[in-house]
Amino acid sequence: MNLELTRLEDRLTPANSVPAGEFNWLQATPAGGLSELVWVGTTLTYRTRAGLGWDEEPVVAGSGYASSTYPDRDTVQRASQAAQLAFTADGTAHAFLLAPGFDASLGVGVDGVRHYTRGAGGWALTETIPLGPNPAGPFTPPADNLTAAVGPGGVFHLLAHRTVQQSTIGSVGQGELLYATNKSGAWAAGRALLTGDQGQDVFSSGDRFAPRFLSIAADSQNFAHITYSTGFFSAGSFAAVRSDLGYATNRTGAWVGETVYGPPDGTGDAALGASVAVAPGDVPAVASYFVDRAPTGSPASSQLLYHVRGAGG
Repeated sequence: MNLELTRLEDRLTPANSVPAGEFNWLQATPAGGLSELVWVGTTLTYRTRAGLGWDEEPVVAGSGYASSTYPDRDTVQRASQAAQLAFTADGTAHAFLLAPGFDASLGVGVDGVRHYTRGAGGWALTETIPLGPNPAGPFTPPADNLTAAVGPGGVFHLLAHRTVQQSTIGSVGQGELLYATNKSGAWAAGRALLTGDQGQDVFSSGDRFAPRFLSIAADSQNFAHITYSTGFFSAGSFAAVRSDLGYATNRTGAWVGETVYGPPDGTGDAALGASVAVAPGDVPAVASYFVDRAPTGSPASSQLLYHVRGAGG
């Protein structure tokens, strides 16, 4: 057997192409093929593996999350977190894209998701899924992170994060996790959980890169399982940094959250690169990337962790 090594994406050459969907951007199709969702400038593009190359087709052009070039990590992260690729069991490709708007009658920002489906004639907009108005008012940033999963029967599960209270000097912000599903046939969306502040501390910058704390999976009964960050804390430049890894499910009919892992010594990033999956028997498992940090906030070591529920719960 020969192993083939191929560079899938070069984020520097050219600098106008970045993955869309964070660590879900590259996926295997139900038929065993390989597909990816990327931003080529401001065009969301779907690619399929063809021999040693890639065939590509545009999904949609233009988005407030995309940029003609991606010169820094903030523009890369903003675009990458705004879109998701998913496949139903029949092999149909679906793309989901955050689509914020404004409701003049309410005077608030309204978050939504555009759902595109790939058919014989290419990609087409299937529907726009409302996530609801932001209770914080018109000047709060729109939703900034989206992830998607497909459950049995082609049921979709979407999870998004938005800020509902921005941080100011002397006051931390607050995040909100929004969940939407068409499990009942029609789309229903609402708050799953409130989280702590996920943004940079107002006194510091550069402490994190692409936190990737959101992930979602569906079990055999089409209940959702999610990972998230309970909040990001930084005491300022050259000071302690902390985030904890959270897990929640709606299997009981209501969302219940809990902390999976936190820094043992109180300083570190425990909510990086989190990914949840559901094993046979509907048993959840979580993989995450932990960065232990010194009291000054500097990275000291890193570990790839695997979490399952123990005998004690």
